[in-house]
Amino acid sequence: MNAEFAEGITDKGIYYQRHGAASLCPLVMIVGYGGTLATWTPAFLDRLSQITPLVVFDHRGSGKSAAVSDIETLTFQSIAEDLHGILDEIGVKTTNILGYSMGGCVALEFFRKNPSRIEKLVLQSTTGGGKLYHRADDDTIDRVNNPKGSTFDEIFFDFISLSMPASAIHQHRSTLQAICDATKDPATPDEVLRQKLKEFRKFDASAYLNEIDCPVLVIHGNEDQLMPFQNALGLTEHIRNSKMLELNGCGHYPHVECSDDLVQGIASFLGRE
Repeated sequence: MNAEFAEGITDKGIYYQRHGAASLCPLVMIVGYGGTLATWTPAFLDRLSQITPLVVFDHRGSGKSAAVSDIETLTFQSIAEDLHGILDEIGVKTTNILGYSMGGCVALEFFRKNPSRIEKLVLQSTTGGGKLYHRADDDTIDRVNNPKGSTFDEIFFDFISLSMPASAIHQHRSTLQAICDATKDPATPDEVLRQKLKEFRKFDASAYLNEIDCPVLVIHGNEDQLMPFQNALGLTEHIRNSKMLELNGCGHYPHVECSDDLVQGIASFLGRE
């Protein structure tokens, strides 16, 4: 872990970590469906924090953040508001943001409410939703809704089998097992996952993508079955100040499958090579 590390909990009960030099503009990384910062391995955070300061956090109702008393209050807007609170607490007026998968939807929602607080935006393995959303095939959607397995590990790796090529799973098995172990303690409650899927189904940023005027980097694996590559094309087509980093042969977990290319692409985009 990087020597410059701090953690905290906001007055709303949102757990966050800071990695790297606090004096520089950070990159806030918003995780997706599972909602915990265990998505990012310590090795990946350490490497990326050598390039840019990082802020990572657990979504409300997940990880070390406070439980949700009313599940209907768990929305992409409320997670974006939680991020607003973190930035206020640590005294960051403007920031770079990376939204991964469902976290990309949260990042776009944050932009909609707080455009002046974003310097640069990275959209990784995500979608603009609405008419721009290209859904996975029926079998994949059915497996997401009805995962196979009786243990957490079995269900986790069933999901992973939809997310990346089999060869990548074999190559990165130990890293994936470490993510699995960190994610299940504590595991995100089923009702939280169901509510997030409900939010995702109605998410639609297509009407305001053309209002984004900050630099945007769209990162996507062209073998992503969970979030097909057409979603990335929709984003770059409708965001005028955007560019694409296409990861050849990569699935839905670039930070595991293609970490070298991912870190290099982020560093170049942020001007911190």
